[in-house]
Amino acid sequence: MNIAAILQKHGIVPVAPVTARPTGTPQTQAGRHVPAVPVVPVPKNEGGSGDAIPALQDAAQIARQRTRLLAEPPASPTPDHSDLRARLLRIAATCAVPAEIVHAIATDAALSFCLDMTDAELTRWLNIVGTREMHARGLLRSGQWAIPSVADVPP
Repeated sequence: MNIAAILQKHGIVPVAPVTARPTGTPQTQAGRHVPAVPVVPVPKNEGGSGDAIPALQDAAQIARQRTRLLAEPPASPTPDHSDLRARLLRIAATCAVPAEIVHAIATDAALSFCLDMTDAELTRWLNIVGTREMHARGLLRSGQWAIPSVADVPP
């Protein structure tokens, strides 16, 4: 006895009615009556013509706008990070980090991350990112920091 039979025996699972399977071949069944699909009336839009349903027109218009908006880059103004770059260059000059390193690492995306940083936090950021850039250029040996005095200071 399987689980379904046990459940049916105790009245837990209702017995589903079994429908008769269609008999015949596809050729003999092809001539049978197929129920007609009811015709759905197309409402007229406000202009009076029944060309298309307004909701479908709206959906198509929304889809075109969505495609256009996704294809266009966002029109956000490029932030001016000149003050932040000047602070970084001042810190770099004080700590003997080459200015070309600051220009290499001070991208707009990186500076957007640094907007709210104090001078101490900017010095730590310059030490970490500047050290990585200086290692990549072969200006520092392994284990050296761009600003050694900051490397051991806890945040």
